[in-house]
Amino acid sequence: RESARKQLLLALKEIEVRGEIRNPVEYLCQLLETEAFKTNNIDTSWLDGLIRDKSVKTEPERDQVVICAAVYETHKIVTKKLKDMEAALEKGQAGAVYDLISLNSFSLPITYKGFKYEFSVQRASPDQYVFTVNKQRIAVKVRMQPDGSLMAIFADGPVRTIRGLEEPLGLRLVIDGATCILPHEIDPSELRSDVTGKVVRYLQADGEGIVKGKPYVEVEAMKMIMQMPATESGNIVHRMSPGSIIKTGDLIANIKLADAGKVKVIEPFKGTLAVP
Repeated sequence: RESARKQLLLALKEIEVRGEIRNPVEYLCQLLETEAFKTNNIDTSWLDGLIRDKSVKTEPERDQVVICAAVYETHKIVTKKLKDMEAALEKGQAGAVYDLISLNSFSLPITYKGFKYEFSVQRASPDQYVFTVNKQRIAVKVRMQPDGSLMAIFADGPVRTIRGLEEPLGLRLVIDGATCILPHEIDPSELRSDVTGKVVRYLQADGEGIVKGKPYVEVEAMKMIMQMPATESGNIVHRMSPGSIIKTGDLIANIKLADAGKVKVIEPFKGTLAVP
């Protein structure tokens, strides 16, 4: 059994599905590495508990996510500006060349897990960028691959493959096969869905109090009933009816915050980043 587990793990890690379709390959790899699976101490309730508690994590390290997000966003900004400049020049608008200054030097904020990273980006060559944050300089060479992904070659040696997809909840990044989401700056008074499915029922009546971390609604997703926890305390205002179909990013409810002063404020990052 152990030999079969290892071979299955290797086979799964070689699978790569590209496009907007979602697949559980990364999650399955993490399941195969759990101690319960290795000892064959598993059943359906074990799997239901892992999904409910979201105890299996597949995200890359924080610093790796932040730097790769900066690389992806920079490439997207530069590519768009170049296309806009070419279109303007084709129309005879020579003034577009003055945008070269903003193309070669600009600021780039990245927000992730409660911190804002203020990058200063310098375009050293057509495919090389220098990112500066808190006086730390990170040089990266970026190459566009035929499949649309980016190959990021860091000055210190590591090479990362990056793919990005804009979604309602934020930017979905796939870094060397591991997926993470950089959410948009969130309004704490909004409760949004992070799954696609159907609203089963609210656990509190419209206008009643809810508590941070406690469930406020039951939704059906992947043929399972899941409870979604409130992100802040206050009084709930329903925005959906039971039976409504929801997708990722949909607004399910609002919160009349009990104490707006307790909402966590995004802080500026003041440290250094570990180069991925």
